[in-house]
Amino acid sequence: MATVQLNTEEIYKLLEDVKDPEIDTVSILDLGMVEDVTVSGQDVSVKMLPTFLGCPALSIIQKNVESALRQLPAVKNVSVEFLRSPSWTSDRITEKGKAGLKVFGISSSSTNEK
Repeated sequence: MATVQLNTEEIYKLLEDVKDPEIDTVSILDLGMVEDVTVSGQDVSVKMLPTFLGCPALSIIQKNVESALRQLPAVKNVSVEFLRSPSWTSDRITEKGKAGLKVFGISSSSTNEK
């Protein structure tokens, strides 16, 4: 039986559907929270930057990332690590993320839109 190879493109596609639990119009990718994705065989490691270190939703985000990635049959283990460095800044938010924040009623300080 052939082993299915995982690739980071598939992982990022699934992460697009993981929303911030407090702002459901924006994915963790569009917020710029995903720092790195590593695939090693059937194991996936996701390194993330919390929008702030005391964020109460980190455990929910971790569970949602794990659940999303386990949709792929080839994924056996998922590890999610929240990094303290580099610090997350609003400059990491994508244009799509800025639009999602605007829909939610939040304006990013880096958008320069008035």
